[in-house]
Amino acid sequence: MSRSASATLAGQSAFFLVGNVFTLIAGFTFQIYLANQLGSDGLGLFGLYEASIAVVVGLLSFGLAPTAVKYIPHYLAHYSNAAIHRFLRTGFKVLTIAGCSGYLVILLVANVVPRFLPEYAEILSPLLVMGVMLPLGLLLFFTMQSLRGFHDIRYMVMGSSFLQLTAKIVFSVLFFRIGFQLIGYIWAVVLSTIVALLWMLRGLKRQVLNVPESDLEEGSVTNADPWHNYAKVMYGNSLLATIAAPLDRFLVGFFVGASGVGVLMTVKVLQGLPGIFLQMFLAVVAPMFSEANANNDFASIQKLYCITTDWLMRLSLPLLVFLAVLAEPVLGMYGEAFQAQGTIPLYLLLFSQLINLGCGPIANVLNMSGQEGVMFKISIFQTIISISGLVLLTPLYGIVGATVSILAGIVFANFAALYIAGKALSLRWWDKRYQHWLVPVIGSIAFCAFIANSVESFGKFELLFYLVCNYLVFHLLHIVLGVNDDDKEVIQEFQNKFKRALPGSGV
Repeated sequence: MSRSASATLAGQSAFFLVGNVFTLIAGFTFQIYLANQLGSDGLGLFGLYEASIAVVVGLLSFGLAPTAVKYIPHYLAHYSNAAIHRFLRTGFKVLTIAGCSGYLVILLVANVVPRFLPEYAEILSPLLVMGVMLPLGLLLFFTMQSLRGFHDIRYMVMGSSFLQLTAKIVFSVLFFRIGFQLIGYIWAVVLSTIVALLWMLRGLKRQVLNVPESDLEEGSVTNADPWHNYAKVMYGNSLLATIAAPLDRFLVGFFVGASGVGVLMTVKVLQGLPGIFLQMFLAVVAPMFSEANANNDFASIQKLYCITTDWLMRLSLPLLVFLAVLAEPVLGMYGEAFQAQGTIPLYLLLFSQLINLGCGPIANVLNMSGQEGVMFKISIFQTIISISGLVLLTPLYGIVGATVSILAGIVFANFAALYIAGKALSLRWWDKRYQHWLVPVIGSIAFCAFIANSVESFGKFELLFYLVCNYLVFHLLHIVLGVNDDDKEVIQEFQNKFKRALPGSGV
């Protein structure tokens, strides 16, 4: 892999990083505000509605969105513009029909069931609004992944991190102010999704216009298009996720109650905060893995994997340490129920996230390197492990049992994927740059422990201030230890861009 690849990865990730920092700060404070407005019961009830829609979305997604990430760059590399047009037309047509049909079924259920079971009328009525997320969710995810395939990270980040989240916050505050609570938040989610979808459709249209359908005759590639088989495997993965992902909410809701679902959602949101950095790099590196695999360049895959894992951990570790050491005061911001029930589950989920991030983009390496079939088998076993644990442990231990089951599935999937990647692709996990994590982590733990023992009470903005300080401690220690060649190349690249942007630079 050329040295410029690390600069390319960093350059495309930089805008994503800005969006993720905004998501981290705005999303964290908004989640606290939302929990205080809806309470654990209201938040848990929304989570059950959201999980129900997610099940139907998974059933109707047909694996098209993740297929866009692999095959749009594949077709671009082979100058197969007409194949791109056919794929996008097929995707939008199938998902629009499926989403609208699914919403009609939801309308039927929400209107017919209360006639025979009137006690469910109040519960089912919000589905009339929430059901709109079915076609919207399908189209938004497909459009986002198509933009990823075109490497249009800026448009995607602007739509998802800035516009969608900002619109959700604004609409939520407005609806709460006029007296709408749960139904108001549902409307805010729907309206913000529409805003994001319109923005991303505009960006995708720009990209499609840049690849005119003139290089291949219409119909030259029909059912032989290679994306069909890949989409089937991705759809299989989607079905597994559809079965396993919402099961924890439903079981906790049944055995613990809606309040337990609200607590579970909150700790999963906190667990997911470090994961936004993984999504950031995946948005950029997945198409790069696909291109390298198309050129049989496994050395590039190895180097991209190590660079991504290193940068991912350096961005995530300060946040993981902060949430782990300050788990109780962080959860206390949401309310007493969240702190009382969520501390141990948060520890478990943070450990699972540490494993997940520490293994880097290993699932993407396999999926983009022709090993999607093996990855699908790993997903099957992960689903079996998670579901077995949820069914056995949730009735006995509630939220803790559910999070132990999630942890077990994540640990298995990541280590199994690493083993397969080593056997099939000769991919190695270890790189000497990883040894520079140790000292900054120790410094970060010491700083957070000092804060936990010296500060009596925390507010939202105080927590954010201490989090920023923790990042400074971690990265200053890392700089003292010395930066590697890839870091130096990225620094030089940004310095050159800055110099070219200065007045009088002659550029």
